[in-house]
Amino acid sequence: MDVFMGGVCVPSMIDTGSMVTLITESFFKEHFECKGKDVLQECGWLTLKAANGLSIPYLGYLELDVKIMGKILPKCGVLVVKDPTDPVTKLKRKNVPGLVGMNIIKDCSEILSGPLNLMPPEQCPQVCQGFAKVMAPLPILIPAGSMCLVPATGFQNTYNSDYNVLVEGLEVDEGALPGALMVSPGLVKVQGGQLAVPIINASALDISLAPHTRLARLHAAEVVAGGLKSVSFQNIGPGEVQISLGSEEALVLSQEAGPIFSHDFPFECSLLESHQVAQVKALLNEYADVFAFNDDDLGCTSLIQHEIPVTDDVPIRQRYRRLPPSQYEEVKAHIRQLLEQGVISESCSPYSSPLVIVKKKDGNMRMCVDYRQLNLKTRKDAYPLPRIEESLDALSGAQWFSTLDLASGYNQVEVAEKDRQKTAFCTPFGLYQFNRMPFGLCNAPGTFQ
Repeated sequence: MDVFMGGVCVPSMIDTGSMVTLITESFFKEHFECKGKDVLQECGWLTLKAANGLSIPYLGYLELDVKIMGKILPKCGVLVVKDPTDPVTKLKRKNVPGLVGMNIIKDCSEILSGPLNLMPPEQCPQVCQGFAKVMAPLPILIPAGSMCLVPATGFQNTYNSDYNVLVEGLEVDEGALPGALMVSPGLVKVQGGQLAVPIINASALDISLAPHTRLARLHAAEVVAGGLKSVSFQNIGPGEVQISLGSEEALVLSQEAGPIFSHDFPFECSLLESHQVAQVKALLNEYADVFAFNDDDLGCTSLIQHEIPVTDDVPIRQRYRRLPPSQYEEVKAHIRQLLEQGVISESCSPYSSPLVIVKKKDGNMRMCVDYRQLNLKTRKDAYPLPRIEESLDALSGAQWFSTLDLASGYNQVEVAEKDRQKTAFCTPFGLYQFNRMPFGLCNAPGTFQ
């Protein structure tokens, strides 16, 4: 909503999860900095942290009269947070530069008493509510440190036996789960009055749930159909890419001359506003050159080359291992593909390691090399790999996720020219060496990181 702070209209998000009220650095400089140097006060004693525990840098605070929902609240503290460096987040905060927290919301009973919406009460859908209870003749064991889907019964829907519910934890007065059991909130489908409730055991002990134990609160939820759409890239002509979104009008954006590609991107448009959809389209088009157009299209980084420092100059030489005759043609085709991509080249190196063929999950073949002998005489790199716990901690509180999958990521890093002969591998069809970083080298994960 629009909130007036010091007489200035600030488009703001209402956030009951925030203890403080914020505005962005750029908004402060545009509207408040001109009022004098003393308008911004320091508060070095205050540490501002996000939900994931990371510190949020800020410049200071203002004392402003705030007008919200017809009320005027005098001399409210408003923190000025620094602008993010990420351009997408920066643009998002530019559109909504304010965040109203509980230091102001606590004085607005209209906000705390119910949801803010513009829909007349008579048009609001009726929300059915009930509880999920354990559906089992015997106690159900939840192992320590695990999450289990517990079979449960839900409330009866008069109109439909199959429906969706929002699963939430119990309130204090509704009972509590035993021990350190917690409900993982989420959207669950109820079929024939039965559902599976995700229960987490955060303790170091196994915990049993008795039959008919109350597990969670259930709210009927309507899933809007057609929420999933896709963004597709189609060939238009030299230097252009057409990006279309579902059935919406196609948007033609210019692109530097180069190969034109076709690909589908899962896209939840129902959660985005029209200007955000346009931003995503523009972003994809701006970086269209980073997408792989086909399986043979590999990028190559110029930031680093992989080196193989060894303790002595005595070459490692091993015979190739016998391949099943049924794999000959497949291996030949794979070697031919790697040669065309420039990943490998023919070699006359004194080094030789045996080939290993590994089947990937999708059934395709991955060609690896047994570099164990070479790794024994390679000086190990000390570059630290990330700890999975820290990576997961950094996701705490996040609501939006995306994945980027590198096409043959290791093969996008060059091997240093002087060390390529050390990567030589032998096959029934000849000796080859890697120009790009292969799997199996002991220092490869550090280089990739």
